[in-house]
Amino acid sequence: MAQQRDMFGAWVEAERTKRPVPSASAAQRAQDSGIDKSVEHAGQDWLDYAKRFMRAFCERHATVFCDDVWEAGLRQPASPRAFGAVMKHAMRQGWISPSGEQRRSRQSNNAYRMVYVSNLYSTTKGS
Repeated sequence: MAQQRDMFGAWVEAERTKRPVPSASAAQRAQDSGIDKSVEHAGQDWLDYAKRFMRAFCERHATVFCDDVWEAGLRQPASPRAFGAVMKHAMRQGWISPSGEQRRSRQSNNAYRMVYVSNLYSTTKGS
């Protein structure tokens, strides 16, 4: 019985000293910080250009996926992570909405990335 208590005490101590798992909000703050740094590195000129490019892309495509935007000719910034700021801007402006679908991105080390629906695309061109 004493041995079980000692093992349990050792487990409790091990659990107590573990690093806490970051909360979702802490992870989001870290992601936002990384995006901010990459935007600084890319420069305001690139960011303004990329926002204009994204708006035009959204007007011409029913869905928006990061690889498709790069392949359409978006100039590479000093840090490709700056693209995250462009996507966030497009969401805040209401240009895109999450579709619920994810695809593997060739640009992001084959990681899954969200596919968005363009809210600016019109199937009736010229109306």
